[in-house]
Amino acid sequence: SCEDVVKVVCYCSVGYRSSYLAQQLLCELDKPVYQEMKSKIMVYNLEGSIFKWANEGKHLEDNEGLKTLVVHPYNVVWGKLLNAELRCSEPRESSEKRERQPKL
Repeated sequence: SCEDVVKVVCYCSVGYRSSYLAQQLLCELDKPVYQEMKSKIMVYNLEGSIFKWANEGKHLEDNEGLKTLVVHPYNVVWGKLLNAELRCSEPRESSEKRERQPKL
């Protein structure tokens, strides 16, 4: 069933490294030892990667699974591809720029 399928989404700053990783994972899953597991794992590459995703205003989560409004830009050069208001330079900035959700 669909519930038994694990989705693996590879992403990086601009998409090159994540594309390579997704290809490597698919090659690994083609090995005979993983044939049973292969049908239960879907591997994707986030096209355009996290910078494009963030720049388009799509939902972001931090490493704790909480909604965040920022992305680490990797470095100053690559960070120019990320809208300025979305950049954070330190992990703590991510937690400071979370959208506060009311506790239920």
